[in-house]
Amino acid sequence: MTSPPDHARALLARARDDFYVVRHLRGEADAPLWVLGLHAQQAVEKALKSVLSSRGIEYPRTHNLVMLVEMLRRAQIGLPPDADALGLLVPAGDCCGMKTSRRRAAAD
Repeated sequence: MTSPPDHARALLARARDDFYVVRHLRGEADAPLWVLGLHAQQAVEKALKSVLSSRGIEYPRTHNLVMLVEMLRRAQIGLPPDADALGLLVPAGDCCGMKTSRRRAAAD
């Protein structure tokens, strides 16, 4: 098992990877918005989890940015001024109807 600081560094590296995709595709006219949204949400999620992990705070398996921000707030960890707007970024399955489609296909 990795230590919290090592886990935090690994998460931050993955967050940077997701942000790389956003930075490089945002100017592409043909870039699907859902791809940009997915990687933006994932970059933020992994960055928030990295901060929690670096402080030794365990977090649930979730994609809920509002929950992660609230965990940071309760731990009295500084947040960016626009942290409350992070809830606008939703996991790709939620924004694209993919989870609903998968559930319907499984039920059929």
